[in-house]
Amino acid sequence: FDTICDGREISPRGIGIKTSACKISAQSVPADQPERADLTWKSDEELMLTMIGIVRDNLVNDKEACALFTKKDANGIDVLPSLSDPRIHALAKKAIHAEWERYNADKTNYDKDEKGLLDLLKISTLILNFCNSPELAVLKEKTTVTLDELKPLVVFPQEWEVRWMGGGENTPWNFSEIPFVFLGSVFCHIHCANLERLGCVITDCPGLFAGPWDTTVAREAMRHADAILYLIGGQRAVTEADLRALTEIRKTLQGHKVFFAINARQSKANIAGPIRQPRGSYPTSCSHRTWCCPH
Repeated sequence: FDTICDGREISPRGIGIKTSACKISAQSVPADQPERADLTWKSDEELMLTMIGIVRDNLVNDKEACALFTKKDANGIDVLPSLSDPRIHALAKKAIHAEWERYNADKTNYDKDEKGLLDLLKISTLILNFCNSPELAVLKEKTTVTLDELKPLVVFPQEWEVRWMGGGENTPWNFSEIPFVFLGSVFCHIHCANLERLGCVITDCPGLFAGPWDTTVAREAMRHADAILYLIGGQRAVTEADLRALTEIRKTLQGHKVFFAINARQSKANIAGPIRQPRGSYPTSCSHRTWCCPH
């Protein structure tokens, strides 16, 4: 994403740190227009969508409580409750606490399929801790910021994993460290010769199976995209998560949109050997207008 944006660090990056959890898009604007980033904040329903699986699993034996989180409308679509309701907030907190206890009881086997359950639990904990905070109410009044102001809003804290390991459910966080939890999307208007030449919008998506909210956002972004750039980690072979994501793309009849890239620290010469060359001829250029990059 950043390479296509003339190498500018628009979407956060780093080795050993988590990067942005929201959808970030960029489009070139003429030089006489100022650069800016337009922000969309998650609604209460979207915040609940992030944690709904954990909450339902841990309230399944409390029929009255579970009923509050399993309502559907006339079309069979989930009607999610709001965390601004004190009763809903208290029940969600009870469920998240139970999930932390399950994790602490058997950390080794907690997420054997590597579905990102622990990250989902951490994000859900932060949502509960800060969703009704005055600082969030003030920040949500901002809908446009400069690109310099954007950076601290979208990136995870540097010692994210280390701090969780030391404190678990009770890890102390300041609100200034975690606004990314509440951001839904960012649309950047930047001066970028490469995007102007391509004539496209590029979007960096949340993980396709990182959680219900992330999955919904990534699926929608890919559905509207003209091309999907799938980035494969270069440290090891294609993973189960890669196969699940690619199967999802194929089943939704979007396989014709996919381009691949390898995210490798080594030089091309060092990794060329293990890469199987394709058979037949493939297009070498593309004039698509919208690119989507699922993590």
